[in-house]
Amino acid sequence: MMRFRLAPACLVLLVACSSNPEPAATPTPTPQAAMPVMTPAATGAFDGVGEYNFTVEVMGQTQSGTLSVVKGADGKLGGKLSGPEGEPPLPLSAVALTGNKLTFGATIPNGPEIAFVLNFDGADKFAGTIEIPGMAQGTISGTRKKG
Repeated sequence: MMRFRLAPACLVLLVACSSNPEPAATPTPTPQAAMPVMTPAATGAFDGVGEYNFTVEVMGQTQSGTLSVVKGADGKLGGKLSGPEGEPPLPLSAVALTGNKLTFGATIPNGPEIAFVLNFDGADKFAGTIEIPGMAQGTISGTRKKG
């Protein structure tokens, strides 16, 4: 029986705009200060890093596990998927975060690479898809571990 694992990741950006209306008595508009550039550090943007519990359903089978997403010293994302029975964890490959979507692969020993797409709703909850090329597709959902 093949075991499938996966988990998280979400990005929420808030964009605020403000303007000052032109005074009626002033013939020329009052210049406005430029809006500050918001960087991920300044916005507290979601970076996907963390530990998540997940459940995946493929071909009528349900499996649970843990997803660990880490950021290396080089700034690149990586991590691993772990199952509940103490099986060796699967390293993540090609980890990418775009907005609130986290994508990555994980290869089953002597098996195919599984593709994961996680769409985060806030920083603590996700839902997405799992695809085993040429074999099956399924769903995945999860939440950030507390504590």
